Amino acid sequence: MAKESTPPKCPIKKDELKKWRTTLANKRREILEDIGSLEKSAMDIDDGHIAPTHQADRGSDADYQDTNLRLAENERVLLWQIERALIKIDTGEPVPYGLCEHTLKPIPKNRLSLLPWTPLSIDGAQYMEENELQLQDMLIDG
Repeated sequence: MAKESTPPKCPIKKDELKKWRTTLANKRREILEDIGSLEKSAMDIDDGHIAPTHQADRGSDADYQDTNLRLAENERVLLWQIERALIKIDTGEPVPYGLCEHTLKPIPKNRLSLLPWTPLSIDGAQYMEENELQLQDMLIDG
């Protein structure tokens, strides 16, 4: 009979988890506002709210619109990571918040302070980079 492994425990105390949850929720709210502003700005150009007067400006406007839409997409990726971190705090799934999904070891607090949504320790991130993997390749399905 195979020996069942015990699920990893959260390396962060409950009172600290509340602080991380607040930090992540605030960042989530900020990102949602940013996405809305970027998309609105890009669509204003499309809707003719900002009409270029010179032909050269049309190219600049298209670049501006493209940049805003790319930035909004980057923000959506960050939002997904933040929401995933919030789920980890609330449910402990797929692994408890603060554990690296590659090594299953605690992510150092100084790293979490810089990137509270990160699912990887520095070792995990280096492994991902060295092996030219995408973040989704490194994550535990949950």
